[in-house]
Amino acid sequence: MRKLFIIFLFLIIGIMLVSCSHREDTNGESDTSLTTLNDGDIVNGASSLSSGRTENKRNDRGEIKVNKFSGVQVIDSINVRDTSEVLTYKITHESGNLRAVLVKDGEIYSDLVIDGNDNSITLTESGKYDLKIAGESAKFEMEYKIK
Repeated sequence: MRKLFIIFLFLIIGIMLVSCSHREDTNGESDTSLTTLNDGDIVNGASSLSSGRTENKRNDRGEIKVNKFSGVQVIDSINVRDTSEVLTYKITHESGNLRAVLVKDGEIYSDLVIDGNDNSITLTESGKYDLKIAGESAKFEMEYKIK
């Protein structure tokens, strides 16, 4: 009976390891566009897998560094009320496919620039904006601040 339990346990662990895999970069190193994730996945999805991840969030700022990221994740949410909010950010991409967006009211509001430079976007329309990343075996770093 014990032997059967151990075999069953290893079988379950094996199935879990096989089902938890990164989405591969199938379009080559020079093309960083997403190949398997689409706008619907980004807007509706919130499932991801990452390895070698460090994250630091304090108040309205954050830093993220990931060695391998696949899927879609909400990084932060921005609530705009009576006054505008400014999102300043810097995204450095090393490998894989990566897209960073702001989602508002169930639609992609804006794509963020991924170029390793400081960038900003001013949000003037009232509502909730979700800062999301979508990746396929992506290695990247991101710093952001909301003011």
